[in-house]
Amino acid sequence: MNDILTKESLTALLRSKKDEVVAALNGKNVVYCNEGASSVKPNGIRSFTIKDIEAVNTGKAGRTYITALVEDHNDNDRLKYRSLHLAGFELAWE
Repeated sequence: MNDILTKESLTALLRSKKDEVVAALNGKNVVYCNEGASSVKPNGIRSFTIKDIEAVNTGKAGRTYITALVEDHNDNDRLKYRSLHLAGFELAWE
């Protein structure tokens, strides 16, 4: 998939099956908005490359999130594990 996934198409993933979420996001570069400030970027807007999605889950509040190994472009491209809510994704591309 070479197309950019927009906020609208990313929001549609909220109703998708686990394998569809993994196929849509695994290996993609993403722009992600934290709910608040982050320790790395005060505005909370982050940039990651998703290297490996380990889980797709729904939390107690009903929000869908992934647990993934990501390359954090705002932190010297360090590899780290993150739990990211699907609603926080703004853009995704290869």
